[in-house]
Amino acid sequence: FFQVKNRYILTNIKSGLMMIDQRRAHIRILFERYLKNLETRKGLSQKLLFPEILNLDQDDKYLVDDIAIELRALGFDLQKTDKEEIEVLAIPGDLLVTNAATDVLQSIVGIAKHNKEMMKSVLHEKMAASLAEYSAIGYGKAMNNEEMQDLVDQLFACKMPSYTPDGKSVVSILNNEDLIQRFS
Repeated sequence: FFQVKNRYILTNIKSGLMMIDQRRAHIRILFERYLKNLETRKGLSQKLLFPEILNLDQDDKYLVDDIAIELRALGFDLQKTDKEEIEVLAIPGDLLVTNAATDVLQSIVGIAKHNKEMMKSVLHEKMAASLAEYSAIGYGKAMNNEEMQDLVDQLFACKMPSYTPDGKSVVSILNNEDLIQRFS
């Protein structure tokens, strides 16, 4: 494996050169993991040292109650206080930016609010995609060979490794003929 601009992973394959967008790959991996967590209702959490307060209007607080099972399945642990506030006690284990917990939750609540009428499976996909976007590694992260191997292995264990949930390409292959032609 070879990393270019701390953004792309390149590797030699039989048919040519495979290029992988590392952030998009991680988004696909996390998306499928979160969908599975929603189906099995088993998400990993990490407790916050200091709980965060989620500020929502009254309608959104009721909506949080409606999607509480999904939020727990994704790895969130929420609790109402005496002041009618919602405390975030734990977040999904994959969420890299712990101080983004309230932003992620507000995004998920917004998705639930605007997609109330949708089937549960579509809502789950939108929730998982939003959380995957927040949780994925960013561009600029240097990776060692072991990390790149792990990311590629996880990517190709996915059901749809070639595309992100919103349809962007994750993998591109420059075949041998194209490589030879470039130097002709």
